[in-house]
Amino acid sequence: MDGRDNGIDKILLHEQLPGDRDEALSLLQTTFESTADGLFVVNREGRVLGYNQKFLQMWGLPNHLVAPEADATERFRYLANQTMDPVGFEARIVELFDQTPNAVVFDQINLKDGRVFERYSQPQRLKDKIVGRVWSYRDITHRQRTEQALRQSEEKFRRIVEQAKDVIFLVNPQGNFVYTSPNLSKITGFVPQEIAGQHFSPFIHPDDLALCEAVFERVLSTGQEQDEIEFRTRHKAGYWIWQSASLALSQDEVGRPLVVGVTRTIEERKQREQALQLLVEGTASHTGEAFFQSCIYYMANLLKVDAVLIGKWADVEKHRVRTLSFFMAGQLRENFDYDLVGTPCEQVMQSGSAYFAEGLAAQFPDDELLASENLDSYLGLPLVSSNGETIGVIAVLNQGSLEFDPDREMFFRIFAARVGAELERQQAEVALRQGKEQFRTLIENVPGAVYRCHADEWWTMTFLSEAIANLTGYPASDFINKKVRSLADLLSEADVVAVNAVIRQAVDVQQPYVVEYPITHANGSERWMYEKGQGIFDSQGNLLCLDGVIVDITNRKRAEMLSTSQKQVLELIAADAPLDETLTLLVETFETLAHGSTGSILYKSCSLDGLVSRSISVIPITAFIGVRISWLIFAKNIALALVASSALFFASIRSRCVASSSRFFS
Repeated sequence: MDGRDNGIDKILLHEQLPGDRDEALSLLQTTFESTADGLFVVNREGRVLGYNQKFLQMWGLPNHLVAPEADATERFRYLANQTMDPVGFEARIVELFDQTPNAVVFDQINLKDGRVFERYSQPQRLKDKIVGRVWSYRDITHRQRTEQALRQSEEKFRRIVEQAKDVIFLVNPQGNFVYTSPNLSKITGFVPQEIAGQHFSPFIHPDDLALCEAVFERVLSTGQEQDEIEFRTRHKAGYWIWQSASLALSQDEVGRPLVVGVTRTIEERKQREQALQLLVEGTASHTGEAFFQSCIYYMANLLKVDAVLIGKWADVEKHRVRTLSFFMAGQLRENFDYDLVGTPCEQVMQSGSAYFAEGLAAQFPDDELLASENLDSYLGLPLVSSNGETIGVIAVLNQGSLEFDPDREMFFRIFAARVGAELERQQAEVALRQGKEQFRTLIENVPGAVYRCHADEWWTMTFLSEAIANLTGYPASDFINKKVRSLADLLSEADVVAVNAVIRQAVDVQQPYVVEYPITHANGSERWMYEKGQGIFDSQGNLLCLDGVIVDITNRKRAEMLSTSQKQVLELIAADAPLDETLTLLVETFETLAHGSTGSILYKSCSLDGLVSRSISVIPITAFIGVRISWLIFAKNIALALVASSALFFASIRSRCVASSSRFFS
């Protein structure tokens, strides 16, 4: 018995010291939970002694069925009902407990949901006495399916393997190569016969060997496929090559396990990743000017050049370039503007790239920078935005020759793409700030409140300009997402229904709407609003929201009411109406002007048939009662205001008022 078994013995016999018992329990629990198999231990009566979480996950077993007091029959029946052969499953358990307690079981169980479990069971002994049984379940579904698929495609695999660009290999459970495809020599320099029968470890980089061994063992033991493991292999010439491999479990002709792998070289990708990693590590924490300064520093070191230049357009006509960062002879230089004409950068902008291995100053004699810094070679690319527009230039220069190097060009293009993206981001950020400022200025100068709201019955606001405070007396924040109130709260219920009807009628035909309605101001007065808006729709015609503007038209409404009242008074006088009727109209007009009441509410909406106007409701106005003021002076002042000092009208009113004064106050 090893140390683990002795620990279990002590737990069962309760013969150890408290410290030893805790250590043994910890060892047992760690052992149970660290395995990839589902483990379950019971005593001779079926009472649960131990299990791990993997076992519960595999069988979906409820916690109450693994409690010490749980009924063993019910538990095993629950497991049996998940198998394709419940009767055989239960019979086998009964046989092991009652008839063959010494038996060791190693078989497979097919579940109704398609999974396949590998079952291993053996008796648990305490000294020479059997005290229980240990069950181990392993999910081999993936392995089974892989083996079946490989068997079915074996002939096809053999036909295409010789033509595959990737290297295909087979390794036995001992880790020795059984087969490698012929194109192994194109990648590693070894021919298949040179590595046949050898262990894979001598061909793996020491830093990657532990990973490869762990993955190999996992595939071999679980049957689970392994995708995209990356490691370095030894070339016959002595250097290391990055490769990526996928592994799966298979079998040979007689059913012995084999690990099949497909590997391909990823040298170029790794070089790109290293360049990107260098770029990211060197620039990730920088923004703005600091980004470009950091970028050119890393470019100069990685590409081994004397100078790096990053520039953008300096004018609208795109005749001049302004450097964003310039690195020369190991240090940053001050930024400057230069004319594009007569420089190698001009060719970059015209042709999409430029490369001069040597003799640069002779080809561009008017470029003062080249002559002053003795720069003799050049490689340049345009900085391109996401929509394909050229927004700048990036170039590396050298005082000596700059031989063509595919790797250097590849890395340079990676840097160019990253710098172009950063420049575009910065320009977009500037444009966004300018756009926000323009929008803010526009909103502030609109003679009313601009809004965006949901198309619901409350007009729930998602954006509302601060001008709404001047219209309603409430701040915009009150209305956003109905934090305190909605705009509909300021209208009567009848008006809300009417306004919604007009808006929905216009939205249904995707036309703008115009509506006028009264609201109750925060100070209690009535204010009239003019609202014009329209629905915003997606490409499928679904309504997203409403956009519009609200303007205070209270003064206009009162002026309209005054004009109407004036006309009515004149008509009454012309018709020789009774004086009390005329005076009542005058008093009502005065009361309306003083308190903000109006006689009717008018809604308008634009539809396909044009402007539709309709009277929604009429608010009755109470007669003026109990005014303790000289009716004669009052009538005179109102008449003067309404008819603009018309002497004829005032004389008529005055004469009629004097003649009827006693009747009016009686």
